[in-house]
Amino acid sequence: MRAGTYVLLITSPLNAILCYVLCYKLDIGILGAAIANSITYWLSFSLLALYAKFIEGRECWGGLSRYAFKNLWVFSRLAILGVLHVGTEWWAFEIVALAAGRMGPIPLAAQSTIMTADQILNTIPFGIGIAVSSRVGKCLGESNARQAMRIAHMGTIMACFIGGIILTILMLTRNVFGELFNDDDRVIRLTSDVLPFVALFQVSDAMNGCCGGVLRGWGDSIWAQS
Repeated sequence: MRAGTYVLLITSPLNAILCYVLCYKLDIGILGAAIANSITYWLSFSLLALYAKFIEGRECWGGLSRYAFKNLWVFSRLAILGVLHVGTEWWAFEIVALAAGRMGPIPLAAQSTIMTADQILNTIPFGIGIAVSSRVGKCLGESNARQAMRIAHMGTIMACFIGGIILTILMLTRNVFGELFNDDDRVIRLTSDVLPFVALFQVSDAMNGCCGGVLRGWGDSIWAQS
């Protein structure tokens, strides 16, 4: 997990700089954002591969043998479920974007504002779920079920608390929230009207992220992906 954090500390600021330079300085527009993201993803992959090769990770490679393909179907089944889980979530977002686009530029701009904010806010409970998954799996591996239960409970309580904070902030700032993304008064007003509905599911969404982490740590990936 440290390697991913190190890479993000490099690529995240770089992505912001590339987006600014390509979109505004070079005036490429939306194509500049796509190019910036493509560069960032490839750079992240390259840095992680170099980290595993030269710093830490090569010790896990024991050479290619027939044992490397043992339980391949079990792994593939879980991978397919993971793809369906992530894919259906993103496809749902895209369907909403297409529907908003049919309504005109103002609803589409408001939808883009709300979905962007929701995806950013979702990273907080998602991070809690990852931490809980790691800790629960470790405790169960050590046959310490009581400690795993404590971690699951604390993670759920923390997720509810953070979800409540996010809900409160969104409700208090709903009239000015759209100004962070757009200067059109019509977009700001429409964002203000819809934002309370987004705020209402923040607690349940946070619990979903945490409980999914608990299930993954427990080893029940099928239910975690459903």
